[in-house]
Amino acid sequence: LEGGGGGEGGGGSRGGDGAGEVVAAAAAAAAAAESAATRAMVGELVARWSFVLAVYRAHVAAEDEVVLPALAARVSNVAHAYELEHEAEDSLFDGVTQALDEAAEAAGGGGGGGGGGG
Repeated sequence: LEGGGGGEGGGGSRGGDGAGEVVAAAAAAAAAAESAATRAMVGELVARWSFVLAVYRAHVAAEDEVVLPALAARVSNVAHAYELEHEAEDSLFDGVTQALDEAAEAAGGGGGGGGGGG
């Protein structure tokens, strides 16, 4: 009787180990899917940001070439104020671009942290 009971317990033990492997494999698959989803999301953000940046640059160019010269002919010091505003905006846009570049590198790097001591 004890031998039969021990055999069942042994089978239960092996089943537990197999379940642990299944759980580990499922966790690894979930992490890979999350990583792929993150890469896709970052890629989408970069694409959308590229569009926003292109529209912004076209807007600024139109202001610089058309609006500001006409405005400067009628009102003094306005063009300079807009130039300062554009410089501030450029700095903000550069910051967002840098952050997205870093996010894209991190998402595409596959979890290589700690490098970059140079």
